[in-house]
Amino acid sequence: MDTSKFLEAYLQLFDFLNEEDIAAFCEITHVSTFDVGGLLIKEGRQHTSVHFLLHGLVRAYQTKESGEDRTLWIGEMGAQLADPTSLLGDQASLVNVEVVEPALVASFDKELMDALELKHPNLLRLKTISLQNIIQELYERIHFLNMLTPQERFQFLQQKHPDYFERIQQKHLASFIGVSEVHMSRLKKQYNSHQ
Repeated sequence: MDTSKFLEAYLQLFDFLNEEDIAAFCEITHVSTFDVGGLLIKEGRQHTSVHFLLHGLVRAYQTKESGEDRTLWIGEMGAQLADPTSLLGDQASLVNVEVVEPALVASFDKELMDALELKHPNLLRLKTISLQNIIQELYERIHFLNMLTPQERFQFLQQKHPDYFERIQQKHLASFIGVSEVHMSRLKKQYNSHQ
């Protein structure tokens, strides 16, 4: 499989990028495959790369002192991911990003991209759009956790991402919506009894 074709097809979605922009971006980008359980970002390490998920499914999680992990975010094809603590704060990551389904990931180093943007301003526009998307996702996640009841969060997940119930372990989905596994089972029963 020619993985560079996946990257080029993804970049074609941004119609403001010209052929030179895409070629320059591809030169600094490495496309890799990751198996289930692989980590794109590891808690406690500094990460200066930015990733585009070309195929697959990932989850970001943080480990509590008890050893229990909490799923903070789930990303599908097209997701952009990076560790803001490392990129912006020059510190070790607070989260892990784990591959849930086999993934194809395009990665580039932030410093290389910063230098490239001077010659290719359209890539700066790509970065701006990516940051806007990340900010929007964070806002939606804050709203999701703080304004919706557990039942509403479960229903939202059922309506917007019903496939997650087949693709992601129940314990990870439970932590994603902010409930215990037992509570998640109750929510499933209630939901199914009303269908």
